[in-house]
Amino acid sequence: MPKFLTCDMCASSNAMSETARRCPDCGRFTHPWEDVGKLTGAAPGDLCATWDGVYVMSLKFKDALDDAGVIGIEYKQVARTRFAVRPVDHVHLDISQALYQAKDFCLRCGRFATFQGGGTLIQLLEGQRPVGPMEIVRGVPGFGNGAFVVDQLIAGDALANQMKGKGHRGVQWLEFPAQVDPATLVYPPKRVIGVPE
Repeated sequence: MPKFLTCDMCASSNAMSETARRCPDCGRFTHPWEDVGKLTGAAPGDLCATWDGVYVMSLKFKDALDDAGVIGIEYKQVARTRFAVRPVDHVHLDISQALYQAKDFCLRCGRFATFQGGGTLIQLLEGQRPVGPMEIVRGVPGFGNGAFVVDQLIAGDALANQMKGKGHRGVQWLEFPAQVDPATLVYPPKRVIGVPE
């Protein structure tokens, strides 16, 4: 059974370039991977989601994933020892049992601008292709609001079992189905960094 790969959300960091293209109506990034720029602000831990919706990992975590034989992800260097990461493929998630709402549909770009849930039970949609044992994919839909909408990271079970307990800061490997913490909108993070209590 695949696992959720979850992390902290870093409210004080961004990774999109200053010229990143946005939908003029809803504000969501229209080319989120192509427009990744340099990391600004703190990105503590070995994996975190930036405020503008980019997953950033440490060189240590990237090397550990590569050494383990991860497949299905690509990287862009955003700082000396930090890399933006994006799964190439995706699977659809079943949110039918969730207290989950997609709101603010944008007619211009054809996407919802807000995804929120509470006490959300999430699992793979029936009939989805299996997640490979050493693969990381995006789980859609994501959660978030405005520019910050992040797809969920889903990891193959062999990769998760190999990586668990390696001491990577800010990283959790959670079982399906998962309860999502609605207070933070990341799936479910250990904490939100940079937001006052």
